[in-house]
Amino acid sequence: MKNIEKIIATTILIGLVPGLGSMAAEATDYLAIACLHRNANQCGAINEKGQWVIRPDFDTIGDFTPNGLAIASKRRRTGVINVQGQWVLQPNFDQVKMTTGIDGLVKVARGKNCNQTGHLYNLVSVLNQVIKSPEFKEIQPFGPNHLAGAQNQEGYWGFITTAGAWAIEPIFDRVEIFDPNGLAPARRQGETLWGYINSTGTWAIPPRFDQAFPFDDSIAKVATGEFYGLIDPKGSWVTKTKFASLGDFGNDGLALAQKEVDGLYGFVNRSGDWVVKPLFQHLHEFGRSGLAAAQQNGLYGFINRTGQWIIKPTYDNVNDFESQTGQAPVEKAGAWGLIDRQGKWIVEPKYLMIISTGESGLMQIFTEERRWGLMDEKGRWVINPVLTASLYFSENGLSEARVGELYGFINRHGQWVVKPIFQQVGAFRPVLVNPPPAKESSPSDQAPG
Repeated sequence: MKNIEKIIATTILIGLVPGLGSMAAEATDYLAIACLHRNANQCGAINEKGQWVIRPDFDTIGDFTPNGLAIASKRRRTGVINVQGQWVLQPNFDQVKMTTGIDGLVKVARGKNCNQTGHLYNLVSVLNQVIKSPEFKEIQPFGPNHLAGAQNQEGYWGFITTAGAWAIEPIFDRVEIFDPNGLAPARRQGETLWGYINSTGTWAIPPRFDQAFPFDDSIAKVATGEFYGLIDPKGSWVTKTKFASLGDFGNDGLALAQKEVDGLYGFVNRSGDWVVKPLFQHLHEFGRSGLAAAQQNGLYGFINRTGQWIIKPTYDNVNDFESQTGQAPVEKAGAWGLIDRQGKWIVEPKYLMIISTGESGLMQIFTEERRWGLMDEKGRWVINPVLTASLYFSENGLSEARVGELYGFINRHGQWVVKPIFQQVGAFRPVLVNPPPAKESSPSDQAPG
């Protein structure tokens, strides 16, 4: 969601809910936030037919988490609601953030907790609304061991439990999230080097790195000086620091890497060996098409997983191939068109911008007038370029679209499913149909008047 996210001073970090069930075992529906006035006010939630599921009685509503909770505000106070629009956490706070890993557990801040460095946070369960103390300057997402990095009021970091108690005392300058292997990057007070601690706070890998990153299965990226390498959970080198930059490993077991000598890019495997030699000025990740955009001598083309040119570099800029229909937006001489997997033009380059919409085969075409429409894989207009809002198709196949100043939703065929009658909308999100019921409100819990 775009505009509404700018309005509310909240961040939604989505996690799974122990004890609240799995989305795989529950029926789901799709909801979108909609507002009758620009800059918030009169916001609610609609279903795929455009009907109000939650009446527009709120100042702001954030995106719903999969289990049906959303941060909402009313009369400048913030809480949490369910898909019936009922308060499960009363709007008594200046700020609410949902924490990853333990859904139903949020961090909250009130104005009286503010100091010169910002808010101080408490932990609150939306199930029983018990405030956990003490107060923290920051709380990271919870890891798989149900511990979260937290910063005390003196600025030091340790790890807390879901009850807000210190499991590892705050003796560190900085920590990162625990990995499934039970290790977390950490740096001691007054020191510059990083190592890895276990869940007791003991060094499993003593600090000797200038940078340390969370483990990805059996390897972790670390840096000594200006260069990056890979280590195993015992701290032994898989490959010593020889890369000027090193990306994350994808499902194909490859990571984008930059050679330390000349700055050229290639791909390495999890042993740190070059699979695609570093011969390119820039590289994109491999898509499901099996091709990656690559730049050489200032021009872009597409290579396969062995580094061979499938489409020679002749373009000023490119986007990735649409995996289903085999087309890619490319730029030449300042204009964008579409090519097929042989590099032949499907749509001649004459547009301001072209963006893939996903698996549908439709392309979002921007004209010089900064209007856009939808074009199919043969270059035929499905929607003429009269729309102005950005395109993003949700899992249910609907995207927000704008005509003039009003928003609605279209499907992948360009048909209006929800007519444009709203001043602001957010993307459709899947939520549980029958989320946990809201807690009964006591008189003192009512929304502020």
